[in-house]
Amino acid sequence: MKSTFRTLFYLKKNQPRKDKTVPIMVKVTVNGNPQSRAKQYILLHWRLHPR
Repeated sequence: MKSTFRTLFYLKKNQPRKDKTVPIMVKVTVNGNPQSRAKQYILLHWRLHPR
């Protein structure tokens, strides 16, 4: 039986914290069914809102 595995990473730049970190989210699906989600905060090294 063949299975498919997908991962999706995305930044939630519209939800910065006071320490200027933003959440990076990961979503894992197997055969089209959601299996896992995770969130980790990272510090961005570029501007969120260019002038």
